Amino acid sequence: MKPFLWVAVNTVQWLLVGVWTMIWTSIAMVTAAITGRPDVGLALARHAWSPTTLRVGGVRLDVHGREHVADGRPCLFACNHQSFVDIPVLFRALPMDLRFVAKHELRTVPFLGWYMEAMGMVFVDRRRRRSGAAGVDAVTALLRAGAYVLSFPAGTRKRPDEPQGFKAAAFAPAVAAGVPVVPVALYGERDMLARGWRLRPGLVRVVVCEPIETAGLALDARDDVARRAEAAVTTVLEQLAATADTAVFDPALAGERA
Repeated sequence: MKPFLWVAVNTVQWLLVGVWTMIWTSIAMVTAAITGRPDVGLALARHAWSPTTLRVGGVRLDVHGREHVADGRPCLFACNHQSFVDIPVLFRALPMDLRFVAKHELRTVPFLGWYMEAMGMVFVDRRRRRSGAAGVDAVTALLRAGAYVLSFPAGTRKRPDEPQGFKAAAFAPAVAAGVPVVPVALYGERDMLARGWRLRPGLVRVVVCEPIETAGLALDARDDVARRAEAAVTTVLEQLAATADTAVFDPALAGERA
């Protein structure tokens, strides 16, 4: 397709996604307010907002490792970060209602930020130590209450071939609450949506790795947990990059890598 046609197609796609987001975040917030149950709004994101958003963007999913979270235990998902597409992809790929740890700038984004705050998601300003400490406490409370929380421990978008640089502080809530850390690897979005607004259809692979148990660990073990989580994600990203053209993936590599 010629570049000017892609501009027209992408403009229509983003308009549709924007309108769809306004509609479903509004429905979710009203429903949650009436019922007093944020989980209703989270379920709407999984089952209504994200599937259509992905279809409009031409996103296909290939998901491995869901069996690693089939026991229903609360956990902290630790995922590499590629683009905006991460949010609908993870809502759709993971079989539970997610709360995200997000940068504080998203709080003021119309509809999306309002929805995230209404659903009890956690906003953190990583430049402010007090905000970071409050974020750790908030995530720990969610995990102890039985929630599923997803964090991007690198703190920023990284290419799959870059060192992910998972920050140990992101794992403190899981260690404090004694819940498993579940590494998650995303691959393919950089070809679809890099920095900017150019959108192309494609396949996104999601690999849920084996949980890293934290029960009984001291808080200073968060550094080791961060290292193990980053190693697991990096191993999977390397294998996905090596098999990107063959569509072959060895599910055994979703196991933990020390």
